[in-house]
Amino acid sequence: MKIFDQPFDENFLQSPAPLLVRIRKLVFGETKPNLFVRYTYYINTCIGLIFLGWHLLGGASVFFRSVIFNQKRIQVDQLISESSKQLGYTFEELIWALEVHHVVSSLIWIIILLMMVFFWRRNQNTIFYMLFLFLFYFLQGIYFFGWNYITKEMTSADWFMLVLFGILIVIDKIIPWVVEKD
Repeated sequence: MKIFDQPFDENFLQSPAPLLVRIRKLVFGETKPNLFVRYTYYINTCIGLIFLGWHLLGGASVFFRSVIFNQKRIQVDQLISESSKQLGYTFEELIWALEVHHVVSSLIWIIILLMMVFFWRRNQNTIFYMLFLFLFYFLQGIYFFGWNYITKEMTSADWFMLVLFGILIVIDKIIPWVVEKD
């Protein structure tokens, strides 16, 4: 009885490249999309990784604030206490809101990065998934921090990256002749 159809490749243990190529083909498919879609994917994946990293770091700074104070003498609790007064929260309420916000936002950005694979593979419903995820991202921020989240907490760099992300996705649907060339 044969377990494998092909004999064991001795070079497998020396280089993981063939395995990585097979995984890449499994995830991204056999065919490459056109140039516009590829650049949109690369730019938006970088933006998504920046936001994911930002929320992971923000969440880590809230979850491990005592470790940060012990190691670096940065008074994270004092900064959060001042922010809680400005936002109208108690200290404990703001800690809870920050923890939940960063966890939920990190999950949203992970899902957005997974949706970018569907964008690469040219799934027609990707834009609706992305719009829903962006709407959920903003609504959960507004829920936890009010309109101050939109007006004061988001910097112009955040807005620029989010608008660029959205424009590139929407251009793909609005102007199909741009995407079809290549």
